[in-house]
Amino acid sequence: MEDQRNPEDIVSFDVPLFIRLLEFAREDATDDIALHKVTDNIISMCQDGQVLDMNDYEKIIDITPDTPTDNMNSLDERILKIAGIK
Repeated sequence: MEDQRNPEDIVSFDVPLFIRLLEFAREDATDDIALHKVTDNIISMCQDGQVLDMNDYEKIIDITPDTPTDNMNSLDERILKIAGIK
C-alpha cells in the first residue's frame, strides 16, 4: 500500500528537544498563540525532513510579536487541516 502521508505534516525532533518543548508548553507559554507560533516555527524548520535538536530550541521558541496576523490565520488553517478538522 502506498504511503499517503503528506511530508508537510511531519515534524521530527530528538527526545531531549521533545521534553524541553513539553516543558515550554507547560511552564513558559503565555497563551495558545505562543503555542501556535512555536508550532509554525517547527513546521517551517522541518520542511526538508530535518530532525531538530536542542541546537534549534532558541529559533523554535522565537515567537516575537511581529508575526503578521494573516500568517497566524494560515497556520490555524494548516493545523485544522492536519488534524482532520477542516
